[in-house]
Amino acid sequence: MHVRLLLPVAGVCVVAALVGACGSTASTVGEASSADTQPLVRPAGTSGVDTEPPSSSPKDGAGVTVDAVAAYDEREVRFRQPVAGFALAGTLTIPAGSGPFPAVVLISGSGTQDRNETIGTSEPFLDLADGLARRGIVVLRFDDRGAGDSGGEPIELSDATTLDNAQDALAAVEFLADQPEIASGRLGVIGHSEGGWIGPIVANKSDKVAFAVLLAGSGAPGADVLERQVADLARDQGAPPDVVEWQVGFVRELIEVSRTAGDPILAEASMREVLDAAAASAPPGALPADPAAAIDDIIDNYNRPWMKFFIAYDPATDLRALQIPVLAIFAELDLLASAELNVPATQAALRDNPDATVVVLEGLDHLFQPVTGPPDQRFDADTITLIADWIR
Repeated sequence: MHVRLLLPVAGVCVVAALVGACGSTASTVGEASSADTQPLVRPAGTSGVDTEPPSSSPKDGAGVTVDAVAAYDEREVRFRQPVAGFALAGTLTIPAGSGPFPAVVLISGSGTQDRNETIGTSEPFLDLADGLARRGIVVLRFDDRGAGDSGGEPIELSDATTLDNAQDALAAVEFLADQPEIASGRLGVIGHSEGGWIGPIVANKSDKVAFAVLLAGSGAPGADVLERQVADLARDQGAPPDVVEWQVGFVRELIEVSRTAGDPILAEASMREVLDAAAASAPPGALPADPAAAIDDIIDNYNRPWMKFFIAYDPATDLRALQIPVLAIFAELDLLASAELNVPATQAALRDNPDATVVVLEGLDHLFQPVTGPPDQRFDADTITLIADWIR
């Protein structure tokens, strides 16, 4: 396994808490031959590779770069998810020129996402598809179940879990593998956030997946990730230490209820007891304007099958099982997938994989956008180059 760290020189958060909301997240990168060697400290933007202008190019009204017609072809596609029995819709981006080409399926993060993984003004999957196609890589991105033109129910309105999302991604892999432009043995997955969990699950189920790129995934158990999210987001929003401790305290209790209460009705009652007690002991000024509504929202979130799976799942199991090349990229300041927590866990899980590389990127957030600068940032172009060079 290789470790690369660029240390600084100085979708849809799963956290619902009585105070706070999802905040910005950031990231970091360097290189060493093993987890035990000292990382190379190097400022961002000095990766030693030329950067083309994929995601920073001006956009036309269709949301793609103005010179995209000369760089690649885009096709609207539909494919069947055989387990659930509905169709998924997406966009297949094929580089100009003669193939066959390496190819990837993009797998989105938590929540119901469209094919561009649109979050506010950000469209990271559109940027990835554009940048990778310009570098000779076919990209399939698709609307999640219940989003855009895809069938099925949104995951928030169903009993589906990460494993159901993995079945959707597996159907995408099967579809992409059948396309004539794809080079044999050169098909991989790129998973972002929760997609960083789904990618290894899919790769372990399909011998058609030849490599995996994990973007801001996590190597630590879901319960640990959730607890760290709560603390990091609260601190980022300026919460004083007593409020952070209060939030983490009742979240730990909710996690324990989720783990131990099998019946959803009993779990709801226990969670309400936890949250009523938390509200009664809240530090001054910590409660929202409508605590009762906040409590109901938290219970709805934590008592869902998706969240119960998230809390119970340990991604190390699937990471250890991977026998393909892996590029795992984290962000030093990411508030949703803490590098401090997840990099060591991922390194440990991939320790016996000689083709695994762990990278932490400087100055970027959970969406791999610069933390500083204008609000309408795009996916970092250097990161796209890093991914494309690794794949090629």
